[in-house]
Amino acid sequence: MNTVELENVETNYKPFKLLWSFLYSTLIPFCISTLIINLTITFVYIVIHRNSDLIAILSTENWATTCFYAWKSVRWNQWQYPCWAFCLLIWSVASLTLLPSQHIAGPYAISGYQPHYKLNGVKFYILSMAYWVPIILYFPMSNVYLSLVTITGYSTLGSLIVSIILLLKGYFRPSPGVFGSSNNVLVDFLHGIELYPRLGFNNTVDVKIIFISRFGFFLWQLILLIVGKASYEFYLTSYQSGQVNCSLWVVIALQTIYIAKHYIWEKHFIETVDIAQNKFGFIQCYKAMVWIPIVSSLGAIYLVKHGPTMKNFGFNHACVILVSGIISICLLCLADLQKTVVRSTNGTSNLKLTGSIKVLQVKYLDEDLQPQETVLLISGLWSFVRHPNYTFELTTALLWSIPACTVNPISYFYPSLLFIYLVHRMNWIHDKCTFKYGKQWEEYCRLVPYRLIPYFY
Repeated sequence: MNTVELENVETNYKPFKLLWSFLYSTLIPFCISTLIINLTITFVYIVIHRNSDLIAILSTENWATTCFYAWKSVRWNQWQYPCWAFCLLIWSVASLTLLPSQHIAGPYAISGYQPHYKLNGVKFYILSMAYWVPIILYFPMSNVYLSLVTITGYSTLGSLIVSIILLLKGYFRPSPGVFGSSNNVLVDFLHGIELYPRLGFNNTVDVKIIFISRFGFFLWQLILLIVGKASYEFYLTSYQSGQVNCSLWVVIALQTIYIAKHYIWEKHFIETVDIAQNKFGFIQCYKAMVWIPIVSSLGAIYLVKHGPTMKNFGFNHACVILVSGIISICLLCLADLQKTVVRSTNGTSNLKLTGSIKVLQVKYLDEDLQPQETVLLISGLWSFVRHPNYTFELTTALLWSIPACTVNPISYFYPSLLFIYLVHRMNWIHDKCTFKYGKQWEEYCRLVPYRLIPYFY
């Protein structure tokens, strides 16, 4: 085939490439985001106001009608909730600025830029808990629990406003590092313009740390405390009188341990995909302000009024789930530790927890087409599957969903979405590494053939 024929073929396929690019980067993310937004607020509405009876509801009305009722139930005149959220946001910024911090250098971007972070997550978490726990214990929380649909609506609106502000900032005053427009406003809005959005003098306040690590994770903790107190108040008013809701408390305990782990291991968080690779647009902002605090706690919200009886889920069951969850979280930490240590030492670490280290040396070209070298870990937990951190993330999410002892899909909404997200992420990583490392990645896949579950997938 000569050059002219090749040009004709490319010209003929160009409309299809443009269509696929539009679908992949714009229409599909927009539709998925819209679906998740409406699913989330509808599920919260069904749990709080419709007795969680999803099957009965869908048998009498269509989904659009239920979704309409969910948005209609948002009380936009309850200004106290956005005011509380704004105060939490101000405290998040103030704590990152004023509290003693550890200065950490983040991973290099492919362009060679290296961001620096101020981290003080443990101090923030301890001080925040010391302030909020007495307030939640003293004041009644059942009304706050019953207003979670309103809180979800305001959080969604807040993520929309923040995303618009960051879009304008990215266009007119981008922060140093990696940034750039796609020349499509909707794509820029959904996926973001800046990889390292910063605020303040000398760009010292990292927007991702503020919204994900401070606001999102601690709002998740607050919701857990609120639903726990609300459950106790319902118990005192003879709701399920005579029963202790073991299932709820084991979920609260496991998720609290997970949140505390996040702040203790915050320096590892800056190496995750959300911080190091994803620009901060609406998708990431919604994840920080709604997905993390509300979708993650949806199982606990469900269990306030629908916890199984002591006969079905008693103290012994709670202990088994709690211990299993703690083990899963510890293995998640170990997987992250092994990866971090091997990357930082280029596979030469003698740390005992990493065991006997085996790595595959690989070469690739950077953004400037300069040859570079790195290592792929093929020992420890990373010898069983390519993504053991994802394996234990999913295992932990399943363990704090099992206590519901039900087939109601609402209680498994978070692990289901997490599984879909992780499969998409693993496929994206596979395609990226295939392009980046070539036959070296094929060799790695031969050495570690399973992605998520040993001997199965």
